[in-house]
Amino acid sequence: MSPSPDDRHGLDNTAESLLGHAQTSRSVRPDSRSGSNQRRAHASYLGRLSSRRIPFLLLCMAGLTLVTLFTRGSDSTNALRSVTSVLGSRPLVEEAPIDTLPPNSGHSEPIASHRFGEIDLPEYPLLNYSAGVARVMPMPEEDFQADVDTHPIAELIARGRRIAAEHEARKKAVDSLDKAVEDYEIAFGMSPPEGFERWYKFAVSVNATAVPSLIPYAHETILPFLAMPPAMLRKRAWERLGANGIMAFQFDPENEDPEGRLRIHGGDGTTWSRFHAQDYPTLLAPIIPLLPPSPGDEPLALKIWTEDAGLRIVSGSVLAKSRELAKQGLASDSAVWDEEELAEAEAERRGENGWGNVCETPLNWTDGKEARDALGGQHHEAASFVSDPLEYMNVCEHPEHLLMNGDMIMKESTQVSVWEPVVVCSRLMGGSEMLSAPTRDYDQIVKHEVPWSEKEDSRLFFRGGPSGIFYTTWRWDWRSSQRNRLSVVGDESVEYDVPVMVDRGGSGIVRESFAHSELVERYLDVRLVPQALLWDCSVKWSDNLMCRPNAGEQYLDDCPGNKDGCFDMLESTSWGRRVSLEKSLKYKFHIDVDGFGWTARWRKELSTGSVVLKATLFPEWWHAQAIPWYHYVPVRYDYSDVFDIMAYFTGSPDGETEGRDDLAEQIGVRGRALALNQLRWEDMQSYMFLFLLEYRRAWADDRQAATYHGEIPMEGEEW
Repeated sequence: MSPSPDDRHGLDNTAESLLGHAQTSRSVRPDSRSGSNQRRAHASYLGRLSSRRIPFLLLCMAGLTLVTLFTRGSDSTNALRSVTSVLGSRPLVEEAPIDTLPPNSGHSEPIASHRFGEIDLPEYPLLNYSAGVARVMPMPEEDFQADVDTHPIAELIARGRRIAAEHEARKKAVDSLDKAVEDYEIAFGMSPPEGFERWYKFAVSVNATAVPSLIPYAHETILPFLAMPPAMLRKRAWERLGANGIMAFQFDPENEDPEGRLRIHGGDGTTWSRFHAQDYPTLLAPIIPLLPPSPGDEPLALKIWTEDAGLRIVSGSVLAKSRELAKQGLASDSAVWDEEELAEAEAERRGENGWGNVCETPLNWTDGKEARDALGGQHHEAASFVSDPLEYMNVCEHPEHLLMNGDMIMKESTQVSVWEPVVVCSRLMGGSEMLSAPTRDYDQIVKHEVPWSEKEDSRLFFRGGPSGIFYTTWRWDWRSSQRNRLSVVGDESVEYDVPVMVDRGGSGIVRESFAHSELVERYLDVRLVPQALLWDCSVKWSDNLMCRPNAGEQYLDDCPGNKDGCFDMLESTSWGRRVSLEKSLKYKFHIDVDGFGWTARWRKELSTGSVVLKATLFPEWWHAQAIPWYHYVPVRYDYSDVFDIMAYFTGSPDGETEGRDDLAEQIGVRGRALALNQLRWEDMQSYMFLFLLEYRRAWADDRQAATYHGEIPMEGEEW
């Protein structure tokens, strides 16, 4: 939905002219920074734990045990079940070992109190895990011996390392087609689609991930459609082509003319300008002739929504029932909706408004406000961090997201609509659309990163436009959207106190309050830049995309309005200016934040070798491969954990205690390896190959026949 592929460093001329009056009229509060003498001790670290310790090496024993189990015949199934997510195989760039870095990595000197990369944990947990959030444990009984010298982030990093060991065990176990089939069956509870052996051979040939559970969205976002009657699916796949933002690909893998294997239907000047029409024919070209023939008389057709975010809001109860039916088995007649019953189920919530309807029990604006208002008190009581980003994205568990994400805010008046097979490049967790791999900016990487020892600035860096919401109507609270809130966090003129966990040496880890201005000066260089304002303030595009939701089937009154919201945003924002790529590489920490949908800069950010903090509610095709606190650092959507994270890695706000720069360096190295090894063009092709096989099965009248039954190509057979 955004016109510019990368908005991190930009400041266009049009934006500068629009900004003129706003910058000169904006009243900036006097510098309110407070010194360390103004700090108040907030609370001691909530953790009295046993002082007995175990080396981190023991935490990796689970992963080593799994490797052994995988060699024991029937035991391998149980071992596979115990592993929740996996890494890709056959890296093209050597990844740093868990506890060390290569000698030429340019890493900094070890901190005196520990060996490089060492984590020493207490025997008892420091965190309580729920709904993707890790919350600092309350103080145990008084008779426990105090152990206050371990930061809870150390537990999250150790957890990431343990998951990495489990992933490595999975990679070693899935070393053949039979093991890949077994991995699929264990992960998804059914046999793979027809042509699975072709996907496996292709994945191996291009050094892409050959472990299907690593790319679960190729299956899981199509799974509900196995419960839609095939004739209804095919009918709905052709509906509304040509509407703004909607086009379709039709596949003919047996066509001898390469130009005839992919035909594009529908679309207009807007859709044809999107990367789908530009890049996907090239992305899919080597895959299409490998697909099995069409499973019926009608060629396979894939409807595509070309904008950044999702298309529709579909009833959460309909989707939940569809997943339940699909998992009953492909051979069961009862595993498919009766068309009349499906129509009745869809009608139950037709006319209801808001993204909260993706939950089985619908949520509304009041639910979101109550949850958001409670966050301040929760953060005051105890620090918390994101442990599982995919669980954290679930709005049904975190209603506060309804009022914090621009897409959810703008969809507050969007009605629940019919369920249809459509593929998108990005959509919020809970969306009904099938998820593809977006190709935009896949090649925008830093080929020669700045070594860690030459990264001179330890602050958190961000430059980006105010995207993620339109500013043209009173309906949308743009101040609550993700990038505008980040701008406030990075504005030193905003005065309030913030509790931060700091290491006080002999006093252990304590929580103290600091002036926000002091923390910003110490830790942040986070600014919005006035880029692409003609888009964000566009009456035309806000009218086409959000004032006429459901691809124009609905129209909102008094929408769009005027540009008053845009001028308010211009005047109230503390703007930054353009920063060169060369300078940005000198920062050790970057943050990646949602725009209108997924952020195209993700791979580029990882390739910098800096630590990437990521705040997102949009799941992507690669998410199962990226291990939080190992490849990157997940961040809460309210940013309440940012100062705790920065204090841990870079030291206390007053500089009296050092941070874990060594652990940050390791995360940066691993993040770059992830970008270069597992987020390539070939990896997207492998994902889309399996995706198309899954969709082809849903398209078929006889879905059992469109399922893999163990056929293996003869040696030397050509595809």
